[in-house]
Amino acid sequence: MKIGLVYRDCLQEGGYPRDIRWLSSSLVALGNNVTLFTNRGIKRDGIHPKVHFATVEDLGSLSTHFDLVHVFGIFIRPHWDALQKLHRMGIPTVLSFLSHLSPYAMRRHKIGKCVLLRFLTPNLYKVTFHTFSAYEESNLASLFPNNKRFRASLGIFPVDSTSDESSDSSATDDIVFFGRNDVFQKGIDVLLDSFGVMQRGHSSACTGRLVIAGRAWRNSREIIEESVRRNALQDRVVILGDVDEKTKWHILRRSQYLVYTSRFDGPPRPIREAISVGTPLIVSPETNMSELVTRYSAGISVPLDPEVMGIKIHGVLKKTDHGKELREGVKKLREHLRWERVAKEYISGYHHALSNA
Repeated sequence: MKIGLVYRDCLQEGGYPRDIRWLSSSLVALGNNVTLFTNRGIKRDGIHPKVHFATVEDLGSLSTHFDLVHVFGIFIRPHWDALQKLHRMGIPTVLSFLSHLSPYAMRRHKIGKCVLLRFLTPNLYKVTFHTFSAYEESNLASLFPNNKRFRASLGIFPVDSTSDESSDSSATDDIVFFGRNDVFQKGIDVLLDSFGVMQRGHSSACTGRLVIAGRAWRNSREIIEESVRRNALQDRVVILGDVDEKTKWHILRRSQYLVYTSRFDGPPRPIREAISVGTPLIVSPETNMSELVTRYSAGISVPLDPEVMGIKIHGVLKKTDHGKELREGVKKLREHLRWERVAKEYISGYHHALSNA
């Protein structure tokens, strides 16, 4: 199959760029011909030597025939033109919204996003939508009830070579959050309030610390510190800030759980990094990972409600023998998220998009 993947920032830093680079290479490894439509950049990790390159602007002028083109992200200016060109050219198209139509995400710049969606809708009638989970698919149902859809997640990566597994044998009771400290998007405010619930009602269960690691985001440090004081969590919460790669892997391996309670996210890279080293998970449905975490008994899913979240986290912390069972589930989920297997999900979705196209 001759496939085009469109993502303007594919050769830049960041989670989605790396994911799409690895997806392109995994598709090539399965015998497909893949062209990445992207802008200039320097990142080449994960790129198979047989992956071809072109600019997003070249999409409409290339004479090469594509069986299908997959566009990642709708709220990126060059992608609007790409979708219109693909519509005019009659090329079967798949579109990933990258969780940007979730309710909380749509609250940001809602008027502009709604106007853009209305403008692009005529070009989307025959487009097949790729979603990460049933949760994301449900967000599309009211907007685009008649489009074809398929689900496929993102894979996991090899553990960084700077990580020394032999030094990580002693586990802790810590629950760790890793990632950009965007208090609203990452749901850190709800998470801290849920620990406040536990502190007030079930303090004996809160034997471990909540470790918040990752770079600050705007005034996140001040907001987090204020929430810690308000919930009387001074002895329960450690704000590490940004850490190097070796420290990250060390903490991930030793932690009891990785917690990720985003209001909107694609399958976040830290969740998949925790899976790669066998750490169980506490995630919200809005991460687009809770479905898999629950299916493979690799952790628990928690709602964005501090009271309920606090009760559920308290419940899992009480089960002191539960960790071994969950780690076995993480191993099974890790196998499910091998890039080779994930790429086959996309190929199956592409064939679905081409059926009666």
